[in-house]
Amino acid sequence: MILLGVFIFTYTLVGLELFAYRRGEDELDVSRFDTFLQSFLSVFIVLANDNWTSIYFAYYRTTEKISTTIFFVTLIIIGQLILLNLFTAVIVENFEQISVRNDLVNKLSDLKGNSLFERMSKFVCFWKKKVKIKPNNKIDQLTDEEYMEKQRLLDE
Repeated sequence: MILLGVFIFTYTLVGLELFAYRRGEDELDVSRFDTFLQSFLSVFIVLANDNWTSIYFAYYRTTEKISTTIFFVTLIIIGQLILLNLFTAVIVENFEQISVRNDLVNKLSDLKGNSLFERMSKFVCFWKKKVKIKPNNKIDQLTDEEYMEKQRLLDE
């Protein structure tokens, strides 16, 4: 945002230097570069892509054609195509980070709401699926081969 502000301020001053009081009075009063505020608004209109061609052609007819073209082309290329897209990308990235953070906070609050027993049962159920736990009953003593065969039959 600071980079965009410095860019607009710089082009406002350059527009004042190049175009102040150089447009004919018979031209339509679309936008001017006569005062700092008018120059700032003219640069903003060009960056917003809101009928900037009328401003360009009004100064193209009455001032130096090369400096007018260079000013407006660089303002459009650097301002619209690079800085505004960069500004938009930064804002979207910040919103995505906030969204991810809110999702994590919601998940953590859901976990905090569960009792210790529920969390432990989820943990044990998860590991029972991943690792086959061999029963340790004194009545049902199986060898490793018998246990593996029994697990294979249960899985089918």
